[in-house]
Amino acid sequence: MNCLLVLLLSSFLINETEWSPLIDISQGWFENSLPTAISANSDTVWTFFQEMYNVQSSGDVFGITYTVEDVLGQKQNISRKEDRYNGHAIGCIDDLNRIWVVWNENYNYMTSIHGKYRDGGNWSSDIKISGDNIKCWWPYAQIDSTKRLNIIYCNDFSSTIQNIVLVTYKSTEGFSNPLFISNESYYDHDPSLTPGNNGKVMIAWERHFDSDNCKILYSIGEKEAFSIPDTIAEAPSGIKDCEVDISYYKGRYHAFWTRMNNAGEQYLLWSNLDPQTAKWTNPQRIDDGYKEQRAKSLNSSYSGRLYVAYTIIENDRAYRRIAVKYYDGEQWSNREFLTEEDKTCDHVYLTNWGNSIWAVFCHLENNNSRIYARYLKQNASFNKKRIIKAEKSPCTILFENPVRRNSHINLESVNDGRMIIIDLNGKVKESIYLAKGKSRIRCNLSSGVYYFVFESSGSAIKTVKKAVVIE
Repeated sequence: MNCLLVLLLSSFLINETEWSPLIDISQGWFENSLPTAISANSDTVWTFFQEMYNVQSSGDVFGITYTVEDVLGQKQNISRKEDRYNGHAIGCIDDLNRIWVVWNENYNYMTSIHGKYRDGGNWSSDIKISGDNIKCWWPYAQIDSTKRLNIIYCNDFSSTIQNIVLVTYKSTEGFSNPLFISNESYYDHDPSLTPGNNGKVMIAWERHFDSDNCKILYSIGEKEAFSIPDTIAEAPSGIKDCEVDISYYKGRYHAFWTRMNNAGEQYLLWSNLDPQTAKWTNPQRIDDGYKEQRAKSLNSSYSGRLYVAYTIIENDRAYRRIAVKYYDGEQWSNREFLTEEDKTCDHVYLTNWGNSIWAVFCHLENNNSRIYARYLKQNASFNKKRIIKAEKSPCTILFENPVRRNSHINLESVNDGRMIIIDLNGKVKESIYLAKGKSRIRCNLSSGVYYFVFESSGSAIKTVKKAVVIE
């Protein structure tokens, strides 16, 4: 087996649950938040987020691409209205496989739902989705099994009354009239939506009865016919159930939400709807952290697993981390972390991307924030394009795995370039210039897992090798 084949096997035939290093999506510290993402093909994934100006008095929706060749695109201002507060963007696709982004726009104390789609490499004109003279926000959107785009949002009548509204879209039908999913004198908020079978979708949201009581409700239907809203789980008095997210997996609807009690505890609950009895299973905890909240679930189209990512605080620590688990239909996996333990992160979002999963989230620090992403490397086929290019690798990297600290690593490069060593959190640990030909470097890294990335000055192709360093 030659060195090139060893390199390919080491770099690309990796474990299903290995996540990529951190990717800096927003490219700097700004007032960035609430990221979402969508992919219409296996080559490119779009990430959308809001960026605030003037101490949050105005802001815009931005989008950026990332490709399987590990190329981050240019940040694009999609809403382009700096005198307004544009945010809460959600990415989705329509029946023509066009990328959409839907957001709420706040102008002169009136909030409305807007959207754009991407066709032929260009964004369409601004499309106003909600009606006039009303306050609408918190949009969420997904395409169902009949290729109909379902857009839900909150319709605000007063400080105490807010309902959930559905609008559908198909290129052959246009936009439907607004349909009130909830139409009662309650404050219904933060809706989620997931497609099921035969064109049906489930919509779930939190209902505030008063300052101390909040429950999760749901409704199932299609187009203009939906069931009467019902409760997923009965919570004792003084308990708040909120921040719900839902997915459809193996013939069942699954719900994840945050339960808050009077003692200040917050924990993540999970339940699924039995199609035979039409009843929800008893809620269960899927983790044992000090505080858990803001779950985002995803039915992985490639692996056949149900993933859930969420914010967690361990053992009363000061920092919030992003954790992820998967369910294979029988049991939950162990927890994995996407972020470091000394960083505060929030608002995670998951989407399918070819044979992978794309996770985006916020990193908060000193009143600023930036958007990061990681993707799940599920098998070598996802990195097919990079494997083909690696046949002409600009650098050969030789060492025994695991690597002992203070041992030497031998390299031979076709051109001069730079060897960049990155840890699993995306931090650059070393950056070393290498001249053309044979080189030797000493491994001064502490114990852990690292990526050795050689960037050649004479080629756009990168050589990557993974190493485990031990004392």
